[in-house]
Amino acid sequence: MSAEPTTKDIDSQDDDPEENERAIALGLFGKFNLNDGVASGKFVTFMIDEENVNISDFKLRSNVEMIQLFDFLAIEGYELNKNDVKVTGSILKIGKAALSIKMHDNPTGMVQIKNQGEERRIKILLAEGINASKIDNEGNQTIILITGIGIRGSIINQNGSVDIEDTDQGVYINMTAAPNDNLMIRFHPMIGERNGEMENAVFQGLMGGVLGAELSISSDEDGVDYEDLNYDASIRVKVEEAEHEKVVIEVSSDVHSGRVILVNMDKKIVSGTGDISVKVDGSDVEVVAIDGVVPSAIASEDDAVSALADADGVVQILIYIPSFSSHDISIVPSYVKEDEHGMLEWGMALIGAIAVLSLAGYVLIRRH
Repeated sequence: MSAEPTTKDIDSQDDDPEENERAIALGLFGKFNLNDGVASGKFVTFMIDEENVNISDFKLRSNVEMIQLFDFLAIEGYELNKNDVKVTGSILKIGKAALSIKMHDNPTGMVQIKNQGEERRIKILLAEGINASKIDNEGNQTIILITGIGIRGSIINQNGSVDIEDTDQGVYINMTAAPNDNLMIRFHPMIGERNGEMENAVFQGLMGGVLGAELSISSDEDGVDYEDLNYDASIRVKVEEAEHEKVVIEVSSDVHSGRVILVNMDKKIVSGTGDISVKVDGSDVEVVAIDGVVPSAIASEDDAVSALADADGVVQILIYIPSFSSHDISIVPSYVKEDEHGMLEWGMALIGAIAVLSLAGYVLIRRH
């Protein structure tokens, strides 16, 4: 009998994870290549001036073609050297600790800007045919809605100011990144592998300020790859276990209030949506309609709820966790039961049908 599989996180050991073709095929995440200032990914492409923080010709993949969404993004008065630009799998990171930009090669075209230094001015010129409007929001957070034909996205500035300037050259978005500020750009995926109703719920979670993080998980013959997107700087997510048809995700935060987590997962890891059971800290989570999760979070309900969607090989799970510090989310087929110690039990007839992702006694879990 082989040794009991254990997980191994090789994030710190692998600066250039091998391309995960299944993750790309499922529309979960891709991989950037950077050559002569051209960043080319499976879902996102753009050009970068490696001496200044200037990003131009930003395009996002649709089902038909690559669509240009903004002509340039520039941060005034900040110089770079080539050592400040690093590619690790699906993430291209620009900058240093005081100011950094993360570009994600995934269907959302996610851009994250984190400013821990002095106040900075950021200017974005939207592409032709792309428009912007400001949404009123409580507190310091400012939300800009980005729209075009078949396009919807948002720019969220946590603490700074945002102005929209409509000129003959196009629509400019002028932002001030305050010290300890976080800015985010995210678009509605334009590929067929995402469930539209689920993406609408995610958008409402962003607008309501309750979406904490998004996690995309895929598998190959060597193990499990995942990419995490943090919409709330206080939320931390990590895949702790992915074996024996069980996925365990650790979610933690220093902030007590509840948040919504989105999981996009390769159906090969855990069987289809009708058979999935979601648990938080070992307790079953009630399954509700997709449009019921975010309202529960906005209303600060006391009980965790979840919703499931199935889209072309990808299971999407939206989970509301009512309070924090640290929790384990377990995702298993409903025919698999856990004992009081969290160990899995199967009926004997199912043993031969269960696929175990293993490599030399352990499962590789790679964070992109």
